[in-house]
This record gives sequence, structure tokens and C-alpha cells, in this order.
Amino acid sequence: RVRSPLSRSRLQSRSRDPGLSNLARSYLSLFAQERPGNRFQTSALTSLDRLPDRTTWIQITGLRIDRLPAYAFFRFGNSLRSLELHDCAIGTIEPGAFAGLHQLQRLALVGNRLPAVAAHWFGDLVALRQLVLARNGIERVELGALSPLAGSLRHLDVRHNRLRCLPLEELAHLRHLERLEIVGNPLSCDCRGNLQRYLTDRNVGFEITGRCYEENEVVEPIDVWQHPDTSVTGHVYWTTFDDTLSQRNITVIKPIVETPTERPPPRTGTCVRDRTQMSRQVYTCSGITSMDELNVLPRSVHAIRIVLSNLKTISTRAFARFDGWLSRLELRDSGIETIEYRAFIDLYNLEHLSLHSNHLKTVTSEALEGLTNLRHLDLSRNHISRIPNEVFDVVPQLYSLDVSENYMNCLGVEHMARKMPHLYSLKVSGNPWSCLCGTKLASFLDSRRIPYHRESLFDVNDDCYVTGFPATPPTTVVTIPWTTTTEPPSIGLYNETLEGSCVRIPESTEPRYRCVGGNLLMLKNVPRDAVYIEFYEGHLPVLPTGALYNFRKLQELIIRNCGLRTISPGAFKGLDSLERLTVRGNPLTSIEANCFNIERLERLDLRGNSIRYIAPGAFRHLRRLVYLNLEGNDLQCIFTSDFQDMPNLHIVEFAGNPLKWRCRMDLEQFLETRKIKFVKVENSCEGKKIMRNLLYENRTVEVECPPGCSTASNVELRKNPMLFVAFVLFFAIH
Repeated sequence: RVRSPLSRSRLQSRSRDPGLSNLARSYLSLFAQERPGNRFQTSALTSLDRLPDRTTWIQITGLRIDRLPAYAFFRFGNSLRSLELHDCAIGTIEPGAFAGLHQLQRLALVGNRLPAVAAHWFGDLVALRQLVLARNGIERVELGALSPLAGSLRHLDVRHNRLRCLPLEELAHLRHLERLEIVGNPLSCDCRGNLQRYLTDRNVGFEITGRCYEENEVVEPIDVWQHPDTSVTGHVYWTTFDDTLSQRNITVIKPIVETPTERPPPRTGTCVRDRTQMSRQVYTCSGITSMDELNVLPRSVHAIRIVLSNLKTISTRAFARFDGWLSRLELRDSGIETIEYRAFIDLYNLEHLSLHSNHLKTVTSEALEGLTNLRHLDLSRNHISRIPNEVFDVVPQLYSLDVSENYMNCLGVEHMARKMPHLYSLKVSGNPWSCLCGTKLASFLDSRRIPYHRESLFDVNDDCYVTGFPATPPTTVVTIPWTTTTEPPSIGLYNETLEGSCVRIPESTEPRYRCVGGNLLMLKNVPRDAVYIEFYEGHLPVLPTGALYNFRKLQELIIRNCGLRTISPGAFKGLDSLERLTVRGNPLTSIEANCFNIERLERLDLRGNSIRYIAPGAFRHLRRLVYLNLEGNDLQCIFTSDFQDMPNLHIVEFAGNPLKWRCRMDLEQFLETRKIKFVKVENSCEGKKIMRNLLYENRTVEVECPPGCSTASNVELRKNPMLFVAFVLFFAIH
């Protein structure tokens, strides 16, 4: 917990101004008091993504925001009560910048560069009680700008601006106004007299001091109109609803409802074998709470993937019974906080270890002892703040390391360079690297010719201003000991033999191919001039990085019923012409960040999979996307932040997902606000059985719900009735 000394000192100095009234000084002193909260430093407004959804107060100070974008705070609409933007040099506020903030009670825009109060600013602020617009250089208020605040606004503060007059027509909208602060404006004498009479007649508190100006008189410059200098980085302070309860020592007691029921059986997870890989034993386990539940697996299993589980601790020799057989182990989204001494000591043939998206705060050499053959280590999306140098001593054969999206500010770069000579992939984005360490990392990545995004490496540093970096050497060819091709290396679980068949579609003059029953090797052997590939009923459990690198002319790709479970980051890299992508009817459970780096993609169809999780920013590269289909998956929530980076998105379909009620309402509200078309289904079963029937059994839209489920009572297509006809025809065709 930290305080806000900068803004507090400014308020305290202003509260001692002898030209202010007692009420104004009391008001400033009130907000000069210490306000508890959380804090971080940033150089981009997009860093608000790290704030919790239940944030109630946000203050941004000193961050240069030339243009406040639309929907900047939409995600906090259900909780945000106070929003303050101090000394941010805001010059333009886009329409919809405050969209969705129906609960906001206080808005403060102080020390910016706003020449006029625009009519589109406050449309959604129906609960606003206090509006502070001090020191912005405001010269006029547009017609109707204050009318959306008619039923709620009590306090209006426009001090120290450049207003020659405040139109009485605008004040007439504010039926509940109790106080107007207008000191420090060069009001004309006529306007000042009319304003005083108007406020007095309506019993509205005010204070007007200083001289007035005649209509054509030159206004004397006033020091308070000068805007403070802003920097590249600023501070963000925030408080959540839960923080407020704890600070005020409030306990929320939920009523206890006693219902006589039988004691439920102890919940256990499930482990299912991947039937698409008959030559190897690969198992996926979910919902497990103890490592003992893995005893049902055979000792000779080759790969284990544990997801969506609750494993606080990985104990010593937790995988002893799998000893030399296990080559791949994934522990993802499993709540792991601690890895004990020699937890993996028996896995001497393990090549791939993923600990993605857990709660680890550190990784020690003792925990990784025995992994002498490890090639790939994924530690991304944890809470790791430090990795000791000794860790690099125990994994000398590492090819790729991912430490992105953690809390690390430094890494032993020199020691890593000496101990890991084979490293060709290192992901470090999303960490608050210090200036010195970030510079060393950049130098190391350049020396190994490892591609990275330079801006993301330094965008969160406090005082790091890096200049004069040498240009990154061009990386057109990736070479490692076992390959001589220009295609990025992709390391599979085992060596495959060619399976299935591919034929060229005779009806087309373009090179279009249809493949049946194929595997990854078959997919890679499709002619590289193909513009269309349909790959179905095949064996494709993993789509590795760079698997499609050479299909530069490919415009449409369909992967259907191929047992696809994992899409590696960069799997679609190189598909510079791809416009339409369909991944349908696969046991795919998650969409990770950087899966879809396809700049030209316009249509993305992910129907009928088993997707439960979409990583933040998974769609951020799809700026040309027009159509997105997520129907028939297992999503309980689709976050609106996933759509922020798709300005051309026109249609979203999401029926057939077990969405939570609140999440569905927020999503529909967002889509309606953005004028994105969607199919609204109310009181429907929305079950996967119906969607799977439509997708796999060639059913028409005359659907019968399974027992215990009622059909949709209201299907409504928003905004465009013609799209409903297209929706019906679409299901009829399939």
C-alpha cells in the first residue's frame, strides 16, 4: 500500500490559497487527505488491463494522454465510482470515452488541454454527482453538454479556465445543482451579473471574486492557466471494493441457508487418454486436487497435461512412478504456489515442462534438479520476481525459455549466456525490467539473433530512456544443429510417418486442396502455392510453431475434426495472405496469447470446440477481423477487453456456451454500444448437444432440445433483420 504524495501536496498548497473561500479550502483539504490504494507506474493507458474488474477508484497522474480513446474504462462499468485524470495533457476526448460508466459518481479532469466541453462526453454518466473540470483552458461549453447530468449532478467545478460566460441554458438542465465553483474565469460583466441572479434565485451556492471584463476587453493572462509539463510515464492509483471493506473494517456476512441434503461424494478429477495418438500414451487431466489421482495412469505414459486443477504444492518426487518414460509434462492453470525440493528428480528423460499460468513466486535449482535432458521450459503468467543463477546450471540443454508476464525486474543474463549455449528462444515481455537489466537482455537477444519486440521490453520502466541501440540484425534464416531449412524450427513429440491423402479440388482453377486422415507431415507436404486447404478427419493433436510457415499464398485454411488440442504460439506465422481461418470440432480447450498473429485475417470460425479459456490479448493482432464465431464451446465468460483491438469487428456469434448471466449481460451491452451485430438467445438451453448436432449430424434449424431443456423463447437479431435470414440459411446449409 502506498500513498499519493504528488497530488496530495498540490491539493494542500491550493487549500492554503488566501483567495479561496472557507468552503473551497475545506473541499480541497478533504481531497488532500491520504487516500489508501494501490499504485504502479506506466507509460501507456493500456496498462489499465492489469487492474481488477471490481475497481472502485482510479486516479491517473502525470501520464501524457494526448487522446482519450473510446471505451477506455468500459470494463469497470459495474464498479467504478470515482475517476480522476490529473495533469495528463489530454487534448481530445473521443465519443464513448466514458461509455458504460453508469455507476460513476465523481469525475475529475484537472490540468489538461481541453478548449471546450463537448456534447458527447457525459452521455452514460447518469449517476454523476460531482464534476471537476478545473485548469483545463476551457473557453466554451457546447450546447447540450450538461443535459445528460440533469438528474444527478450536485457539484460543478469549472475554476481557473478561460470561460467568458457559462450559458444559463446549460445550467437550467441541472435541476439538483447545489454548488457551482467558477472562480478564476474572465467572465464578461453582463454574463457575471446574470449568473449571480440566476444562482441566487435557485439557492445554488457559489463564489465569484475578482474583476469582470467588458465584451471587447483584452483578458489579462493568469498563471493558473499554465499547464504543468507531463512526462512519458505517469502514476496510476486504484482501490477495489474489497480494499474499501478491509480499510473500514467492514465484514460482509452472508445469510446461512440450511438445506437438508445428503453429503455429496468427494469430488475427483478426470484423466482422459488422447485417442488421436495411438502410437503414444498421452493423457489430459482436469479438476484434480491431489497428485495421488495420477495413480490411475499407466507408468509408461509419454505425456501428461494437467489443466484447470487445484494443486497448491508439487511435493518431492511427485512423479517418481513415471521415471524414464515421461517426455512431456504440462501443469497449466492449476494454482501451483510451491515446488518442493527434487519434485522432478526422477524425470531424467523429460524434454518439455510447462508451468504456465500458476501462482509461483520463485523457481529454484533444487526444484528442477534432475531435469538434465530438458529442452523447453515455460514459466509464463506466474508471479515470479526472481530466478537465481543456479537454475541455469541444472538445465544446460535448454532450447527455449518463456518467462513472460511475471514480476521480474532483472535476470542473470551473463550467467545464462555462459550456461545455456543452445538457447534459441527466450520470451521476456510483460515484466518490469530495470533499465540496466533490460539493456543487457536486449544485447543478449540481439547477439543470439532471437526476435523480440523492443518497445515491449522497455515500456514499463520507471526512468529508463534508452537511445542509440544498434539495429537488430536481420533474421531471415533460423539455423539449429538439426535443420537447414528457412522454416522456423518446430519440435514435435515424436517422429511421424506420412499418413492420409490430399487431392486437388478439380472444380477450381486455383490450387485448392482437400486432405483426409492426414497428420502434420501430410499438412506440411501440401504444395506451397496452395490458396485453400481443407484438412479434416485427421490426426493433428498439436499445431507447433512455424508449422505453416511456407504457405505464403494461402487465403483460407480449415482444420476440422482432427483431434487438435494445442495451438502453439506462432503456429500461423508466415501466413501473410490468410483471410479466412476455421478450426472446428476439435478438443481444443484454450486460446493462448500470440496464437493468431495473422494481420490480414477477416473471418475466424472457432465453433464446436471445447474452449474454456481465452487468454487476454489473444485477438489483439486481428485488427482487420470482421466476423468471429465462438459458438458451441465451454466458455463461461467472454471478456469485452478481448474485442478492444478489433476496430472492424462487425459480427460476433457466441450461442451454445454456458455463459454466466452477468457476463452475458455485460457482453451484450458492450456489443450493442459498439454496434456489433450478434444473435441474442434468452431462456434457451444453449447446450453443447444442440450445437454439436448442428455441426456434426447435418441437422437443420428444426432442433429438438434434450430432456430437461427448453427451446429458445426469444431469438432476436440486433440491428439488422436481414442478418437473421442469413443466420437461418447458414444452419440450414450445414
